Amino acid sequence: MYWAINLFMYLKSITVKNFKKFADITVAFPSDITVIKGPNEQGKSTLLSAIIAGLFYDPKKSNKDILELRSWNSDKLYEITMDIEHQGEAVRLYKNFETKELLLENSSAKKKLTTFGAIEAYLHEIGALRDRALFEHTACVRHDALSLITEGKREISQALQELLTSSGEHVSSDKVLKKIQAIVTDIQRGTKQQAKNPGQLRLIEHEIAQLAQKRDALKTELDAVGSKSEYLGTVSDRYHIAVRECEAKKMQYERNAVYFGVAEELKKIHAQFDRLSADVNALKEIEEKKKKIRADLAAREAVASFDVRKWDAQKQVIGVKKERLAHLETEARQMKAEGKPSRVHMKPAHLILSLVLFAAGFSGFMYTKLFLLWILFAAAFAYSFIFKHGLVAHTQKGVGTDASGLAHEIAVLEKQLEKILRDNGVAGEEELMKKKKEFDALTQELVRLESREEGMLRSRSFADVQREQSEYAKRIVIEEAKITDEEKVSPPAPPIQRSLEIDIAHFKKEAEESKREMEQVAADVRSSRADHEAVAAIEEEIEYKEAQKARIGRKVRTLEILTEALFEAQVKTIEKSRKAIEEYMRTYLLVVTDGRYDKVKVKDDLSFEVWSEEKKGMIVPEEHLSKGTIDQFYLIARFAVLDLLNKGVKSLVLLDDPFSGFDTERRVRAREMLKDMTDKFQIIMFTHSADYKGWGNVVEI
Repeated sequence: MYWAINLFMYLKSITVKNFKKFADITVAFPSDITVIKGPNEQGKSTLLSAIIAGLFYDPKKSNKDILELRSWNSDKLYEITMDIEHQGEAVRLYKNFETKELLLENSSAKKKLTTFGAIEAYLHEIGALRDRALFEHTACVRHDALSLITEGKREISQALQELLTSSGEHVSSDKVLKKIQAIVTDIQRGTKQQAKNPGQLRLIEHEIAQLAQKRDALKTELDAVGSKSEYLGTVSDRYHIAVRECEAKKMQYERNAVYFGVAEELKKIHAQFDRLSADVNALKEIEEKKKKIRADLAAREAVASFDVRKWDAQKQVIGVKKERLAHLETEARQMKAEGKPSRVHMKPAHLILSLVLFAAGFSGFMYTKLFLLWILFAAAFAYSFIFKHGLVAHTQKGVGTDASGLAHEIAVLEKQLEKILRDNGVAGEEELMKKKKEFDALTQELVRLESREEGMLRSRSFADVQREQSEYAKRIVIEEAKITDEEKVSPPAPPIQRSLEIDIAHFKKEAEESKREMEQVAADVRSSRADHEAVAAIEEEIEYKEAQKARIGRKVRTLEILTEALFEAQVKTIEKSRKAIEEYMRTYLLVVTDGRYDKVKVKDDLSFEVWSEEKKGMIVPEEHLSKGTIDQFYLIARFAVLDLLNKGVKSLVLLDDPFSGFDTERRVRAREMLKDMTDKFQIIMFTHSADYKGWGNVVEI
């Protein structure tokens, strides 16, 4: 089946901004075959995606496919401008996915379209562009995917039906079938499983079931009314028994509640009594300990006035005096040994003052006025050595006198320390300190006991605590008198009380239910309107509904027969399509396979078989032939399907490096075939290879 070319659509250029890796790029397509060449990862596949987005994506929508194409360096979406030529007229298609703008303008015909549906219909008219799914399964061949045309079987099949059954209108048997199936589904909805909105058939079945239920209820009611009066007496007896049992259980429950209250109060009183008893015993124990400590303190009364700090200070004074005594004795020995009657020493105050002035005099090197300190230094020395007011002379007699005085003072001070030891009955300082430490420890323990006693009494006296203990003992006797002898022998347990609660609730519920049932049975007996005439009227209505259900069933069967007929028509339509594709493929098979294959049979899933002279029969290419030969077959098959679908409209074909598996000879034959097809197709190829230089105009990116 061939068509005369009467329409054509020619894509002249595309401009994309903010699209994946492209910030802003314009690419022209100057010939029927344009080769877009560039290294891998340079943007060839991105440009192919931009063409598909420009032709088929709706900028007013926001979905994953649209969002994934935004620029890598921007959160804003992209814009695409496509310049198209149609029958000599200039057409511009503009889509801005960020601002949701959409415009197709035919400047030659003064025509503007701004809705996606109108633009989609116009592109279908001028370029046979039906929808994205069909385009990608036929006119767009991704890398190394020539044979994947069978994945688009559903879209291609539906398009062929539209073409062969309705002269290209957007109505097909597939749509009619869907409409019929929708009607049948709507009628049968809810017959096989639960549905929120049941169909007509399920509603009638539900109405019949309700009427049957109502009829059966009336019949049952007629049979039951006679026995209800007799049953009323049984229910009345059950009611009175439940009331009596409930009252008895309530009385027992209340008696037990009194016992549990008394037991709980006794528990609290016993706890208070035990606490007070423990306090009384503890206070007695504290009082005994206090008496013992006071006795021990009285025995150590002498050490109470001992002051450790004064003791240490006096020892320090004795040490200083002993050092001075030793110095005087040494000086006396030296003067005696030297045979000198006296020794001259500078007074310590003068010596210190002279040294300070001498050191400060060095500051004069930084500040001249400070040299005055040297004068003061010289005056001090003159005062010390010339006038001898800064000197002191020690004689042997004077040193001996001073030493005797110091020795006497030391002896007096040591006798005072010995007296303190005797007064405390100890032999030495270590024993005295131990005795003082024991005294202090006893004092602290007495303070701790008195503090504990005060905390326990809390502003009360010991007599008050004993009186409170006695009062709690009396309350225990009073509360225990409230418990009966039977309860003392066999006290109620909490589980029994819980069991009584359950029994009371059970009998109360049974009494209420029995009462309601008595009232209901009595009311039913008085007000029952069930009669045979009401039953007959319902049965008549059921017969009418059954007849209505039968009519709906016949309608469903008629629609099912129509569906079968349409399916059969679809099969015949696909058969015509297969024959047209086979005829087209035979035209080019001899050329591309160098005369080895010319017989082909297309199957329903758009796969095919070819005649093999070697096998003497039809073979499946995928099972017997090389990948290069298989790709040759599917290349022809794609153009065969497109030629059939386009119905004489020249359309766009995108090939993303589809011949990478072809050897040199196959590529030559493929090139010749593509050139022969340029009157029906505009072909844009994307490749990184230099092998396609002579195929058409090469555009580098």
